[in-house]
Amino acid sequence: YTGQHGPRSSKTWVEIHGIIDALDSMPKVETRKEADAHLAMTIDDPILRSFALTNLIPDREGGGMKWRIGIKPIARNMGIIGGFDLGQGLQRPASDLGLKFERDAFFIQGGASSFIRSTHLPEIGLLFPRFKVQTMRNAGHWVHSEDPEA
Repeated sequence: YTGQHGPRSSKTWVEIHGIIDALDSMPKVETRKEADAHLAMTIDDPILRSFALTNLIPDREGGGMKWRIGIKPIARNMGIIGGFDLGQGLQRPASDLGLKFERDAFFIQGGASSFIRSTHLPEIGLLFPRFKVQTMRNAGHWVHSEDPEA
């Protein structure tokens, strides 16, 4: 199945891959300031870098800093994470295979983002039968950093 949207086909997914790659490739650092300097080489947005750095914690065993979240598994599984929505990498759409999440699903989107389009809603409904979408008008894709008061 090759849909028109997915892990490598949209500007947002390319940006997400770039961010995850930057986090995954960061060398051992001693301070957040050092980490920020490294990330600044690939992530221009200081607000986004600051958000990413909230996941950097002291490594009490190895010294320096480490990621609180599993960056390596996220990087390794980006195709699966990004592909579930429209079945990228599958022979048929995920909904055709009966894949669905039967519990409540709440999607938050930025009004300036094209990540969730009206054309996606029928497929989202098949995958997430109990979904709701809330649009934050003054934000792009990174709602939490672009419109934190929303």
